[in-house]
Amino acid sequence: MMSYSQFSKIFIVLFLAISFSLFFILSLTFIYDSHQFFHKPMFRKTTFFNEMRLQASGLIQNYPFESVILGTSMLENTSSQEAQEKLKSSFVNLSLHGSSFNERAVILNYLFYKRKNIKHILYSIDPHVRLISSEVIPTRNFDYLYDTQNYFKPIIFYLNQERFLCALRYSHSSFCIGGGGGF
Repeated sequence: MMSYSQFSKIFIVLFLAISFSLFFILSLTFIYDSHQFFHKPMFRKTTFFNEMRLQASGLIQNYPFESVILGTSMLENTSSQEAQEKLKSSFVNLSLHGSSFNERAVILNYLFYKRKNIKHILYSIDPHVRLISSEVIPTRNFDYLYDTQNYFKPIIFYLNQERFLCALRYSHSSFCIGGGGGF
């Protein structure tokens, strides 16, 4: 039979080990922050992911711009540089391929919540049956990244084995940190 003092010591050791491990995991993922939800890259070159549902939060949070291109794949390849030259405003392209209006609304709401001083919004209204229908596409796979009440909620994205291994190795592979250098 285990005595009370032995049980207490084991409990304290386990509690401290679990607390330290959790602190280590959360700190590491916060510092690595491959999708730039919290800050620009530290100790690595600046890269971005093509999947804007996951990347737009970091762009809105951490980069200066005055104007936005937001649409489906019809606008996804629109040059923000060309829009900048023609409309004399710094642009970022946050287009979501195959997106519905409610998916883009998540991005727009976050954009306006962050009180960016937006001069222009180039927004596509695509003649696609899915977009015109009353069908509401679920956004639960990414909308938590745009939570305006809880700054640390995006850390949930990193709490899986693949993302943790990227952070643990501080990997610079395109899977871990994306590819392109511009947005």
